[in-house]
Amino acid sequence: GGQGALQVTVGGCELALRRLGEACQGATGQDQLRARAALARGHRLAGQVDRALELLGELKSADAPEELQLEVLWETASANMAVDRHEEVLATLEQAIALGRALPAGATPVVPLPEIKARLGYALAFLERHERATEVFEEGLADARDAGDHRAEASVLSHWAAAAMRQGDFGEATGLYSRMVE
Repeated sequence: GGQGALQVTVGGCELALRRLGEACQGATGQDQLRARAALARGHRLAGQVDRALELLGELKSADAPEELQLEVLWETASANMAVDRHEEVLATLEQAIALGRALPAGATPVVPLPEIKARLGYALAFLERHERATEVFEEGLADARDAGDHRAEASVLSHWAAAAMRQGDFGEATGLYSRMVE
């Protein structure tokens, strides 16, 4: 995954970013917006977080479908998390949750709501807002189970366990990791 897969696929990070940039120039309308989101993701994976955030900021103001807006918010949170800007992560993920809840029935977002809540819970725990983090993890877990989404359920439990490890609660972390394989 990540930068390694990008390099294997196209032969190097700089070449991949150049090709993504070319795709942006050759596309129009929503295809261009999607290509620009991919370019921003590429910059984030290459460690060029400021460039990624610049591109994502431009996309936030674009007239894009809600699913793409949600993807832009997710990528923005990911970029901010990569550089430990956790307050920005919180604000962005709260926006993503509100947008995710407002999606029309049948919409298939790139990132399911429980996974957004998993990342939000981790960011809250990182900022030592443990009570609220636990509430968000529980909501995300319930949402994943209600949807029958085992991948999202594992993501919530994994983020929750990582937060517990970070807090030094190894017993809690072990219990959460064990629940992932049940």
